Amino acid sequence: MQSVFSEIDARTDALMRQAGVPIDLKGVFMGEHAWKSDDAAWFKNHTERSHRLRPLLEGEVEAMPVPIPTNEIPPNHCAEILVRQVAPGQRIRKLFCRNTEIDIPDQEEIIHAIFDTVFSAAGGSIIDLREIIERARHYTNSRAQPLN
Repeated sequence: MQSVFSEIDARTDALMRQAGVPIDLKGVFMGEHAWKSDDAAWFKNHTERSHRLRPLLEGEVEAMPVPIPTNEIPPNHCAEILVRQVAPGQRIRKLFCRNTEIDIPDQEEIIHAIFDTVFSAAGGSIIDLREIIERARHYTNSRAQPLN
């Protein structure tokens, strides 16, 4: 049994390094869950995308490794999920409390910038819109560069 857990830990560490996120994340879901199936279908239909922002799905709140402090969500905000697909079938989710008064375009560079900004922010931090815009511009320019 220890070898099974060691293998899961090693696969998780490799996935986190590949995704460019901190390794100390909790909550590896090996089984089938509604949100995993939904994300898999979404990324299958959006092959040009690696990032997604979506609402919480049924059962997802209860399965979070850390309880969601719903009583601490400010007015005009809601909890949503940022998803990065590292490879088909390998995705990382992050809770994101967003301001519903700010329209977030469903564009890869913008969701990518939000994902990276949220992961680089200290827990509970308010993220700077200028940082997201700067990152999104950088990602847009990087994609426009020809690959040699």
